[in-house]
Amino acid sequence: MRRLFKAVFALNLRRCYSSKSDTMVRVLNVAEKNDAAKSLANVLSQGRSRMREGFSRFNKIYEFEYRLMNQQVTMSMTSVSGHLLGLEFIGTFKSWRSCNPVDLFDVPVEKFCPENFVDIKRTLEKEVRGCQSLVIWTDCDREGENIGYEIIQVCQAVSHKHDNVQAEFSWKRNRLFNFLACQVLYDQCLESPIATVTDIKSKNKSKWRPQALDTVELEKLASRKLKVNAKETMKIAEKLYTQGLISYPRTETNMFPKEMDLVSLVQEQTRDPDWGGVVFACLKLIQL
Repeated sequence: MRRLFKAVFALNLRRCYSSKSDTMVRVLNVAEKNDAAKSLANVLSQGRSRMREGFSRFNKIYEFEYRLMNQQVTMSMTSVSGHLLGLEFIGTFKSWRSCNPVDLFDVPVEKFCPENFVDIKRTLEKEVRGCQSLVIWTDCDREGENIGYEIIQVCQAVSHKHDNVQAEFSWKRNRLFNFLACQVLYDQCLESPIATVTDIKSKNKSKWRPQALDTVELEKLASRKLKVNAKETMKIAEKLYTQGLISYPRTETNMFPKEMDLVSLVQEQTRDPDWGGVVFACLKLIQL
């Protein structure tokens, strides 16, 4: 599967050399997280990017030369850490206790940069001053687009050019839950039914037997693996319990008493026509 990303060219890039001097055009790239910036720089530079520090020790800057839109440019790849800006009430309304809470429904709000993100903002402001173009690499969803416009707002406060161009790219990921994105990939597969395996990597991996789940771990696992909310998870678990397929799901422990003869209980399942063979194979592994 792949993950769709959106890149927004927020400033103008018209030619390889700036009009003010003969220096090569610089392009500022901003990703949503430092890991994404590092991976993008590694791919685009083919592993030849140079790292340097910004004001934030958690958000590095990766530089490399690149050919963009048939022009040789210097790319600076950095990142934010999620949302860069927040919202707060104006003036005296910043302290909720200073007014009637009902009044807050009609009070204007303004954007501000939280204190823990000020260093990231300073890095963007410094880097964009020496760049002729800005490229936003954020997730192709509503939150990613919102973060992208926050980055643009900070950068345009320093550089006021704003000829916009949008492009969409793809990046590999394990799972994709967006129907439209999956449909696009499916249609591409139908158009090109023959694929070529270019590389195979293999390694040994140990998969330990799972522990029994308590209620909290059951809900967490269902949410992470199946994207099922806690209420729906417990509804399904109750149904499985009443059918005798699982033990009581509302429990705070994953421990079994030592005197419990679990093997005998499992052996009773070998007579089942549906999963008896699987149970028998599990018992053989225990004996080994």
